[in-house]
Amino acid sequence: MEVVARWVLGPILRAWVASKTEEVEGLPRPSDEPEWHAPGPDPHRVLIFGGGPAVGWGVLSHALALPGSLARALSHRTRRGAQTIAWAVPRLKIDSALKERGSIELGSYDALVVTMGINDAGGMTSLKSWEQGMSTFLRVIKQRSSTQLQIFVAGVHPIRSIPVYDSPLGSIVEAHATKMNAITDRICGNLPSVTYVALTAPEPSGSVRFRDAKTYRHWAEELAERMAPQLDADGRTTAR
Repeated sequence: MEVVARWVLGPILRAWVASKTEEVEGLPRPSDEPEWHAPGPDPHRVLIFGGGPAVGWGVLSHALALPGSLARALSHRTRRGAQTIAWAVPRLKIDSALKERGSIELGSYDALVVTMGINDAGGMTSLKSWEQGMSTFLRVIKQRSSTQLQIFVAGVHPIRSIPVYDSPLGSIVEAHATKMNAITDRICGNLPSVTYVALTAPEPSGSVRFRDAKTYRHWAEELAERMAPQLDADGRTTAR
């Protein structure tokens, strides 16, 4: 049934997503250095890797996007400093994730936050491909990184909470993303030191067409709530 749905709806949805591309790519996005430092002792170092929330669509500074919001939210909970760095890939899909990750050195980080899936949901990537790709990506990351590294995988947020995608076709994409999230949650649950974090819809922002600073604060709070207990007092991470 899923194969039939993708065969019938895939071209329609991809054309619909493509029709929104010009509008989305014309939105503000940060052009400053993709990092933020929250003051405090013994700062945790966090890398944010992926598309979607990692990009910062809708705001002009990484201070207002996820790096700044997450650093502040995490530091508030841990009473420690926090340094967050974003490696954003706007059109990232699961089939290219490992290639993009190849040039990133994880040895100096305490935590990795992964934000992937919105482009796969819009492209109706098959659930089998998503499961195989995400499982391989996380296992390779685990093999190539320190055993101390904690990995946090953010789920695909509700698609229709993005105003430009709030339509009946958006509901189809959102339903597919929900199935992808269930798969991701299961994969994370079977790997040590890997935590799935669901991202929920922020409160509507009036006339905003995409995202604003309030959105990134909302997601940062959800991430930090799960991350802070995993980070110990010495700046190292504690495996689950």
